[in-house]
Amino acid sequence: MNPLQAGQAPSHIGGYALVGRLGAGGMGQVYLARSARGELVAVKVIREEIVGHPEALPRFRREVATVRTIRDARTARLVDASLDEPPYWLATEYVPGPRSVRRSARKAPSRRYGSGHWARSWPAPWRASTRTASPIGT
Repeated sequence: MNPLQAGQAPSHIGGYALVGRLGAGGMGQVYLARSARGELVAVKVIREEIVGHPEALPRFRREVATVRTIRDARTARLVDASLDEPPYWLATEYVPGPRSVRRSARKAPSRRYGSGHWARSWPAPWRASTRTASPIGT
């Protein structure tokens, strides 16, 4: 997690206080945030510059709908989402994992989770939702 710098991101999204940045992708930024009750969540926010793209919002809505339907111990539960007005975001349970820096430093795939195993272990609805190709990225 990278700490947030002043002006780098809003201090809150919905009812969640942003703590740091977990990562970024083609669709947006993912932040570690804290709820009013003190629970940690991961908040994904769509980048403003792609909101006008004809596929961006429908794709994000499909993602929210898919995450909402999955009930699996291996998948973070959807906690909240805002799809009515910008900024568009979703919040899921925060599940801490091994630091990606340590994994990338090894420069070898994990023997336990070899190439492609991670995708095969996803519940079927989630795998299906990721098959749609799009020029806007992930």
